[in-house]
Amino acid sequence: MMNSRQPSNINLELELLHTLVRQAPVAMTLLKGPLFTIEITNDKALELWGKQYKDVIHQPVLTVFPELEEHGFGQILQHVLSTGEPFMAHELPVKITRGGRTQTLFVNFRYEPLRTSDNEIIGVIGFETDVTEEVASRKTVGENERRSFELLAQAAVGITVYQGDDLTVLVANQSACEVWGKSQEELLGKPVLEISPELEHSPALQIVRQVLKTGVPFEGREVAIDFIRNGQPYTGYYDVVYTAWKGSQGEIKGVITVYTEVTHSVLARKKSEEKEEQLRIALEGGDLGYFDYRPQTGELIMSNRLLQMFGLPVDTKASLDIFFNVLHPEDREPANKRIQEALDPAYGGIYDNEYRVVSISDGKVRWLHSRGKTSFDEANIPARFTGVIRDITPEKLAEEAVRESEERFRSTFENAAVGIAHVDLNGTWLMVNDRLCEIAGYTREELLAKTFQEITHPHDLDADLHFVAGLLSGRLKTYSMEKRYIRKNGSFIWVNLTVSLAKKRDGSPDYFIAVIQDISEQKRTEEEVKQREEQFRTLANNIQNLAWMADSAGTILWYNQRWYDYTGTTPQQMANKSWESFHHPQYVDHVNQLKTALHQGEPFELTFPLRRHDGNYRWFLTRVYPIKGAGGEVLRWVGTSTDIDEHKSVEERLENLVAERTRQLKRSNEELQQFAHVASHDFKEPVRKIRIFSNHLSSEYGQFLPEKGKIYLDKIQDASARIYEMIDAILLYSSFEENDRLNESVNLTTVIRQIMTDLELAIQDKNAKIEFGELPTIQGSSVLFYQLFSNLINNALKFSKPNVPPVITITWEQAGKDKVQITLQDNGIGFKESYADIIFKAFSRLHAKSEFQGTGLGLSLCKRIVERHGGEIYAHGKEGVGAVFVIQLPVSRHYSPGAVFAPE
Repeated sequence: MMNSRQPSNINLELELLHTLVRQAPVAMTLLKGPLFTIEITNDKALELWGKQYKDVIHQPVLTVFPELEEHGFGQILQHVLSTGEPFMAHELPVKITRGGRTQTLFVNFRYEPLRTSDNEIIGVIGFETDVTEEVASRKTVGENERRSFELLAQAAVGITVYQGDDLTVLVANQSACEVWGKSQEELLGKPVLEISPELEHSPALQIVRQVLKTGVPFEGREVAIDFIRNGQPYTGYYDVVYTAWKGSQGEIKGVITVYTEVTHSVLARKKSEEKEEQLRIALEGGDLGYFDYRPQTGELIMSNRLLQMFGLPVDTKASLDIFFNVLHPEDREPANKRIQEALDPAYGGIYDNEYRVVSISDGKVRWLHSRGKTSFDEANIPARFTGVIRDITPEKLAEEAVRESEERFRSTFENAAVGIAHVDLNGTWLMVNDRLCEIAGYTREELLAKTFQEITHPHDLDADLHFVAGLLSGRLKTYSMEKRYIRKNGSFIWVNLTVSLAKKRDGSPDYFIAVIQDISEQKRTEEEVKQREEQFRTLANNIQNLAWMADSAGTILWYNQRWYDYTGTTPQQMANKSWESFHHPQYVDHVNQLKTALHQGEPFELTFPLRRHDGNYRWFLTRVYPIKGAGGEVLRWVGTSTDIDEHKSVEERLENLVAERTRQLKRSNEELQQFAHVASHDFKEPVRKIRIFSNHLSSEYGQFLPEKGKIYLDKIQDASARIYEMIDAILLYSSFEENDRLNESVNLTTVIRQIMTDLELAIQDKNAKIEFGELPTIQGSSVLFYQLFSNLINNALKFSKPNVPPVITITWEQAGKDKVQITLQDNGIGFKESYADIIFKAFSRLHAKSEFQGTGLGLSLCKRIVERHGGEIYAHGKEGVGAVFVIQLPVSRHYSPGAVFAPE
């Protein structure tokens, strides 16, 4: 392969290597060819060998250093040259003659194959490092280990030295024994798991083993360790430092552990930190972005999370320009100033800034908080600027919300329609709004100079102070009372006072929050109501009707004498009875509709049977009226009950008469239906014979008939088929009965799927598509619903456009509280909108029989089915576009024995 290369290229590569070797900061030598001729070397290597450049250049290395042969270097170099595998040796002792004196040096060797650009090995590159002084120093360290251990034993912190894979205790000072709760005799010379088997799965022990394995030290604060101390389970907290104990050759011999028990301080702090736990978890859970900037090179590294905050792709090459581009224009100059200050030693290298960024991806504005630190080199020049960035947008939004909330509070406080005040624990007004000043008749300054006790009516003060004591003791959370304030002009005003207690962070009382509403008008109204109630009682006790009065919630407060006479009760007895107990059990649920009606605040009527003192029931009509205040609120309800038993008896006789007429009509309908069945059977029989014999005539003698005779015979067969269909349709149209099962739970999705199965051939023949989603489940007759939608779908298939595949779409939506609306739309020939009502009439046809077959009863039958279920059906159409049929049906049908509640 060497002959295939251009010598000039090899020489050029060697020239480049020569430059690199001469400038290398470590001893390097280039050995070329099988004799390992010293082709290139540098000053570091000549210094290590104690040789001059002219004494070694272009000489085989073993000729210059024959003493290396006894160390096997010839074989080592030959192995690297032939296999391409590198060779490394650590602290290898080598005898070298320098300055006429043979010395033993400890050297780290590394030999790498020298390859051309074609991967051909043409020599060996050697790297040598003199570590003689380090080895000597380590030996000195080894001699001092014992003295060091003796010093460790006297340390005030716990120190334990573990040796070997089983972590046998080599050293344990007195402080360590106190931590373990054991004597030195119980610790020294024993593996740790023999001393404390419970530590086998301890995380702390796993860390010690990791340090033993890797040599990487570990430092931890307040590390929790569970073990048995003095015979009892114990959880201790320790500040620990685990360090590998290394031998003179750098091998890891064990682990030195230093620990200070901080259990008492940790437990004490944990108690004080319990209230802050939630906040700390929230802070620690926040995700951070970080940056690393090298001012001298301009290199900037941004984490993926930071790029996401900036709205940049994660593969973006970071730069200061990109950073300033995403900054909000108003924040660019302040941010640049803060960065320059952070890079100035005079400012201590500290960076702390809040700013806005405009996301590149979505244009959203985010608030970020950056904190960083600049490190400077020996010349006090900024070498590295690093820091973290946190998205504080929620905090900024929260701050804005707080500001808005405070503004709203001030606005609410000052502009509220009721009086609002903050009062100290002694009763002095701290804050008052304008409305409270209006109520009390004082200026703000005059009121703030007083206490609430000074302006409270003497007759109301004791009750107020009693409630205040309840708040301060914790017995009450809040209280509300009606009281009087003495106005500045000496008059008094009635108010409704609601008070709560604001507390300090430690839970102690801080101040009272009071809401004061002027109820003078309400009090005047109540007084008027009382007068009206007295008038009503006087009047009601002298009428023949039963009468009663209830509060705003419907609780009856008073009955007139007529009630007691009718029920045979006394006021004392009624105090323990409810008026529902006098109602017929069958109508109690209906009477309970009273509670619902009371919420509406409007007059209403109610009819029900009421038990008399002799146990008999009589029908009453109760009328209920509200008495309202000036603001429209209901203050009282008054009701009168009128005996309508005679009127009810007349109604019942009329109802019985109507029921009898209904039974007669039903019998008549049944007879008509029976006649329809018989008539249809009688009509079908001759038609059936016409069809049979015309078929025989066609099959046996059709070939002998002239062409016009065949046409006549076809017309006879078509006419007989239409008559047969007409008889079936008329029979179905007239067969609905009042006792049809309309209380089934019918899943319309299942019905449509069944129709599609039955019409499979017709759908395939037309290449039709029926689109529908999940349809509702409603109450009715599954048979009739099948007939309804089967007729509509057949109708859409029949009236489709030639050579256009029919598309039938069925959708639904809620129509009011308890109705559904189902829409069936097609892309057929349609119809004029003026025919929308005509198509539902029996025997109505918009097209000639020669165009479309049918009886003219299909849509009429659909209308009867929908109306039979308490619904309605209507249609829209447009010629050449299609038809839309809209069906509204109740979700369920309700049957009740008769209305007992009839609002006016």
